[in-house]
Amino acid sequence: FDDLIDDTDHENKAIILDVEGSRRQMDLAEDAHSTMAAMISSPFLGPHKGDLVSWKAKLYEVSEFLRRWLDVQALWDRLNVIFSQNRSMLTVELKDFIVTQRDYFKFTTAAGECQNILQFCYGQDSDIPKIAQLAALSYRLETCRRSLSAFLNTKREEFPRFYFASDEMLV
Repeated sequence: FDDLIDDTDHENKAIILDVEGSRRQMDLAEDAHSTMAAMISSPFLGPHKGDLVSWKAKLYEVSEFLRRWLDVQALWDRLNVIFSQNRSMLTVELKDFIVTQRDYFKFTTAAGECQNILQFCYGQDSDIPKIAQLAALSYRLETCRRSLSAFLNTKREEFPRFYFASDEMLV
């Protein structure tokens, strides 16, 4: 993970992935995935076919995991800016965001403590798969975003001139 971590947001206690480094790792994983797909069709694979299929699946999972984490990170960053500047106006939406943010920080902290991306992705057998945790975080952040948009749309109905302003600009 060390080469994928850009920085730690010390104010928020969140680990920030390096977008370019993560994209390079995703490209490498996809290249290796393609190579393994070609190797699987070889009749000379013999007893190694099971291992190759397993590694192919793991590479796909790691690539998908990084893509989802980058998506969640971008959405969290966008919402964090909005909610950190407008704490008094958005009380209901802010409560949902704070709970989701706490879980996001737990997730990133656990990732920072683990040195190996495969170990983190697959974890212990009793753990919820990390990609499922990211999907849940993404859903909850998206719910916060929709709640914020609904709130802003009620304000737009009161003041029609705001219909042409983006959510970020309106807040």
